[in-house]
Amino acid sequence: MDSKERGSGPVGGQLGERLSLIAAGLFYVLFNLRYAAGRPLDSLTATLWQLASSAPYAAGLTFLVVSFFQRMYGEKMDWERRFRLFFTIGIILGFFFALADYFQRTAPAPLSG
Repeated sequence: MDSKERGSGPVGGQLGERLSLIAAGLFYVLFNLRYAAGRPLDSLTATLWQLASSAPYAAGLTFLVVSFFQRMYGEKMDWERRFRLFFTIGIILGFFFALADYFQRTAPAPLSG
């Protein structure tokens, strides 16, 4: 399906598609943000490290899903949808990586017996 067919009009549909793509990208960065209170350089470094370490997983899963859909429907998926899918998978992975990071830092000490 062409991106022009999805929107309500030639301008409104394309604008809505662009805005949702930008919003997905911003949420992708937000969900992968690692905040260090009072240390902006550490926050930036940790966020960039998180993005660099999770992007290959998101890209690989995106490649598999896009390949599946293209084989299933027999037509190419446009790039905006591919990026939106990448951002969505990255948001989900970022959420679970943040949970793992949080629980790793707040894990109770092992019982000594």
